[in-house]
Amino acid sequence: MRSLRNMRWILPPFAVGTGVTVCALIIAAIYRSLSEGHMVAPERPGFLSNQLQVSEPLIFWYVVAPLVASFASIAVVVYLFRKRDQAVQDEIEDLRAAERQHLQALVDTQRFAGVGTWRWMAEDECFEGSDGFQRILGLPEDSERFAVDLLSRLIHEEDQTRFWYSLSRAAESDQSLEFEFRIVRADGEIRHISMEGRPLQAERGKPRCLFGVCRDITQERRAETAFRESEDRYQSLYNETPAMLYSIDREGRMIGASNYWLRVLGYDRSDVIGRPVTDFFTEESRHYAAEKVRPAFLRMGFTRNVPFQFVKKNGEIMHVLLSEIGQWGDDGQLASSLAVLVDITDRRKAEEALHNSEATLRAV
Repeated sequence: MRSLRNMRWILPPFAVGTGVTVCALIIAAIYRSLSEGHMVAPERPGFLSNQLQVSEPLIFWYVVAPLVASFASIAVVVYLFRKRDQAVQDEIEDLRAAERQHLQALVDTQRFAGVGTWRWMAEDECFEGSDGFQRILGLPEDSERFAVDLLSRLIHEEDQTRFWYSLSRAAESDQSLEFEFRIVRADGEIRHISMEGRPLQAERGKPRCLFGVCRDITQERRAETAFRESEDRYQSLYNETPAMLYSIDREGRMIGASNYWLRVLGYDRSDVIGRPVTDFFTEESRHYAAEKVRPAFLRMGFTRNVPFQFVKKNGEIMHVLLSEIGQWGDDGQLASSLAVLVDITDRRKAEEALHNSEATLRAV
């Protein structure tokens, strides 16, 4: 293909030069036929003694004109070749400039995204990494190619086996890899790294090397750890709060209960999680909740100091005031709700005793 591209530069000037030369010869032949009288025959034969006298017009058309045409065509060819070479050089420079811009854009993208590219040559026992890869591992920026021993010193000792096993298995089985590992930088900081890659095939079907990307996920892992710790603290606070708290999902099933709730009602946690909360109501409270309280709660999103009757595990009836608030999902639907109970059993008993005393006094 390259020779064909070169031919399209050579053929036009060659054709022009050839055409000019042929035209000059044709004109010379015509002029000769019209000028036969200008030639003088030699006095005696012989190669060395031949004296051919040609008139000046014939010398011009037979000698000068073809030479001029040939030199002109050569000059045109040289000029066009130089122009072509300059155009090629300009194109090469443009391509190099575009390549430099693309490489710089790739480096900037890797820096902003916190990623880097790597290549592992198993036969050479060495790693190659981009600027982003070196920055993630805390290596000097001029160490684009380094031995595996250097990388081994950076990998956390608990992740050494898994790291090299994952690379070797991917190289041998011709499969992609994806795993996480930790590194220990020179300053002692531990970083979490996510690595993905795939083998590049050699001509005979064997992986020549592994190529992939790595990403620093330290901040993500720290955020997950902080979130889990926050959840643990919230759960501990929820469970240890000296109040009767419980939570239900949108279907009304129990998803949580405080230790105080379990202790007062006499249940174990395994007895209540996953069961409808109405299982712990009296029949009267169950109908009251379905007909009055639940519709009002769904309409307003909360209830406050609603009287209910709960049944303890031993069968005793506990009078409570229930306050509940809903937690809504992104879809605008009820996701769960948190409720708190206030035990008013003693107060109800006192009220009933007072009511009975007043009734007795009135009877007397």
